[in-house]
Amino acid sequence: MYLLVFIRQYWMWVLVALAISYVGSLTNHHAEATWAVAIIFFAVLARKRAGYSALRDARIAYNAEQFGKAAELSEKAMRQNPNLPDAYAWAATSYLAVKQPQKAIEVCDRALTLKKKNPHVYHCRAEASIKLGNLDSAIADATTALNLKKNLYGAYVTLGTAYILKRQYAKALDEAATAIARFGAFDSVVALKASALTSMNRLDEALDDCNQCLTLSTKKRDLPRLYVLRAAVYARKREIEKALEDCDKALEMDSQFFIALICRVYFYWLSKQYDKAEVQLQALAAKPLQGKQRASMLTNRARVRAALGQTHEALDDANEALTSQPTAPPLLVSRGYVFWCARKYQAALDDLSKAIELDPYCAEAFWFRHRVYESMGEIIKAAADKKVALDFDYKE
Repeated sequence: MYLLVFIRQYWMWVLVALAISYVGSLTNHHAEATWAVAIIFFAVLARKRAGYSALRDARIAYNAEQFGKAAELSEKAMRQNPNLPDAYAWAATSYLAVKQPQKAIEVCDRALTLKKKNPHVYHCRAEASIKLGNLDSAIADATTALNLKKNLYGAYVTLGTAYILKRQYAKALDEAATAIARFGAFDSVVALKASALTSMNRLDEALDDCNQCLTLSTKKRDLPRLYVLRAAVYARKREIEKALEDCDKALEMDSQFFIALICRVYFYWLSKQYDKAEVQLQALAAKPLQGKQRASMLTNRARVRAALGQTHEALDDANEALTSQPTAPPLLVSRGYVFWCARKYQAALDDLSKAIELDPYCAEAFWFRHRVYESMGEIIKAAADKKVALDFDYKE
């Protein structure tokens, strides 16, 4: 098999070597012909092995969490041997780890010109597309990866994650169930299942899965994310102290973990600890946040300001947050809440109804719309929305 692969990749050199050998045999220069073949063979082999050596070092660096070095070594392997598909896959994975998804996609595109049926490259490109918000591309690439290699378990997680972000939670659960049935329970797929269950308001099941994936996890760098996932479930169950404890555990491992920092703000708002929320928000506002992180900070600050009666400033924050993500249900719910606090009931209804249209499982949107209807004297509509929110296990 390896001989066939070698001949396929270096067929031109093989033909040259055979030609020299044939000419040597015709002229009775057997020794010269043999040396020519040997020299060419070992020259090509040396070039090939040089690429593998750099790739081996890249893998070692990646496993040591030296992701920048891993990317450099993978690029070196690609230069030494442009026909080494694994080098491209490792380079793309390393670029993802250093938060350069566009660079990862560029590497994947180059890799697929060399070998179109490379499931690992399609999987890497799917992960990069998620980072860039290109969810349809991510779903297409992850599906292709799984069609090429059914036992690529990470692709199930990537595909399920894309479905969650598209708010197609049942499809995400299907991917998690398929992966568990095929490979058994492992931390990332159980975490995927827990995330989908939380989004579908199946909180007791989600909490069981969160506890299981924390037990299963073997990588310390994954623990902060898993603690925050469980914290979100505790918060939905209004076990705020437990939620805050899990955030603290995550921050002990990574003091700059943004999701844990912003979740703590949200939990303080839920429990009406507005002074603590303001302290946390001041620290976050001092950071050079961009994109989704800034939007998340603004929408949480809007909630706190609205609760404190600062509705004008809160509306400014809520509006700015939505400029970058105009169809994000949590941001629409936040502005709807601000409008309700400001007694702008129709504007509140518009935002909350849009959030429900985008995500029919959004319990918080149903709850606040019920409060708006109550304020407007629409008792029947208020009761209907309240029932949905309570059926979704929403607690005030």
